[in-house]
Amino acid sequence: RKLIDMDGIDILAKLKIHFKKTIPFYMLTFYSSDKDILDGIKLGALEYITKPFNTSILVEKALKVLYPD
Repeated sequence: RKLIDMDGIDILAKLKIHFKKTIPFYMLTFYSSDKDILDGIKLGALEYITKPFNTSILVEKALKVLYPD
C-alpha cells in the first residue's frame, strides 16, 4: 500500500482512468485500515491480502479470476 512516491490506491486510481476495461487488482499490504480497504474496494480492488501471504493462494485466486468455472 505504501510505496516511495505513491501508494496502491493511487496506482489503482490511475489504472482505472487509463484503461477502459476493468483490470483484476489485488491489494497486497501490511497496512489495512477499514478506510483503506473501503477505498480500494470502491476503486475496484478484488480483495485485500495482508503480508506475509501464501504465494500459492495468491496464484490460485488470480487463476480463478482469469479462468472462472
